[in-house]
Amino acid sequence: LAPRIGQHFSEAGNGQKATEYLLKAGDSARKLYAYQEAIDAYEQALTFLREQRDYSEAGRILMQLGLLYLSIFDFDQSRLAYQEGFTLWQRAIEAQSET
Repeated sequence: LAPRIGQHFSEAGNGQKATEYLLKAGDSARKLYAYQEAIDAYEQALTFLREQRDYSEAGRILMQLGLLYLSIFDFDQSRLAYQEGFTLWQRAIEAQSET
């Protein structure tokens, strides 16, 4: 049900709740080796995490995406996910040191 609930909150404009359920959907799909479904859920969640400027969590999800892309032998997408993840983690560190 998590993907449907995540989509519902997404359509309702509640990014925080949508993110929560989309991440649960991605985690569940990943555990069932449904890699494309996991990728889709994580990508949707990333949209909201970027909007919320939650760089630390977005970086973590991008690392998971990098692993998923490796699992399906999409090396270019994996590299891009890792690069963006490291960039966002750097932003999170910089934002934390400014406060």
